[in-house]
Amino acid sequence: MRDLLIGWGVRSWARAAIATGKSKVYSYYFTRVPPGPDSPLYGAYHSAEIAYVFGNLRPPRPWQEADCALSDAMMSYWINFATCGDPNGGGLARWPAYDTARDTRLTLGDAIATHSGVNSRGVNFFDIYWAKVRSGELPMPR
Repeated sequence: MRDLLIGWGVRSWARAAIATGKSKVYSYYFTRVPPGPDSPLYGAYHSAEIAYVFGNLRPPRPWQEADCALSDAMMSYWINFATCGDPNGGGLARWPAYDTARDTRLTLGDAIATHSGVNSRGVNFFDIYWAKVRSGELPMPR
């Protein structure tokens, strides 16, 4: 479900925006597991990054220094992007614009680093699947 609903959708949107738009696209992959007793159950779940982006690291979660540092970096990226259209700035790891050929994303987690082809096996499957549906080779799912 991750690859279909998030990975494939986000990658398809990024590629379409590059093909038809006039601005750069920046894509990220959030991997930090918020601390707490439910961490093993939920992992780095969809929307977990929102507390970090807005600096809302409050109890009852037992936030750690790594969470505060990640939140600071993420707030800086988002503020930079909102003010000048580019998330990069002093003291931050470089966030490259999305590259369709390399499928580049910034991973935001225990470390901040650039990666290519995140979950590509699962996401590429849906490129093939939907191409077959569009061509009529496979029926439209119900």
